[in-house]
Amino acid sequence: MFERDRIRAASTVIHYEVHRSMRRKKTLEIKVEGHIVRVAVPWNTKTREVREFVREQSSWIISKLADLAPPERKQTGPEIDSVRVEGTIIKYGVIRSKRLKKSVRFTVERGGVWVEVPSEAKPEAIRSAVRKRAAWIISRLSEATPVGKRTGLERDSVRVGGTTIEYEVQRSKRRKKSVQIRVERGVVLVVAPSTAKSGGIRRAVRGG
Repeated sequence: MFERDRIRAASTVIHYEVHRSMRRKKTLEIKVEGHIVRVAVPWNTKTREVREFVREQSSWIISKLADLAPPERKQTGPEIDSVRVEGTIIKYGVIRSKRLKKSVRFTVERGGVWVEVPSEAKPEAIRSAVRKRAAWIISRLSEATPVGKRTGLERDSVRVGGTTIEYEVQRSKRRKKSVQIRVERGVVLVVAPSTAKSGGIRRAVRGG
């Protein structure tokens, strides 16, 4: 007997079977066989824990399902590409699907970017779609990347009232004048126009 469940990883829904075992003590294991995702877990594992485990492994599962595509769709190797957007290089994997007609689906999990596209999509059209979603992709990657390991961002600091505020600067050609400041997981991120001067950004952070 097994349970059926599913999780949504970004725009992709992953269906899977949960097989519980009294003999399995601690470890959780995922197998992809014939387009069926099977998750073996200890008997008393909570459903929430199983979902979290599947979500953590979602990029690998999606890649594995793509590798198991029928012969007419199967690639000789993973299709990897990249684009440069405002000084940041976004590297991504491409999953081609006959189920998609026009739409493009993005998944950002554990530092990896996956783009699911119609099977006949041209590389340049895929690059264009990635560029349009670049801000969202970079934001998701930043959320998943530990402080000190982010790339493509400037770093600076200001001193306010005896306190030093360290921050990261993300420049955007779409932003004309205003500077947006937000805090993500304890990191201060400043989104500024691409031509903004460092002094002007510092003033904005100080609140002047």
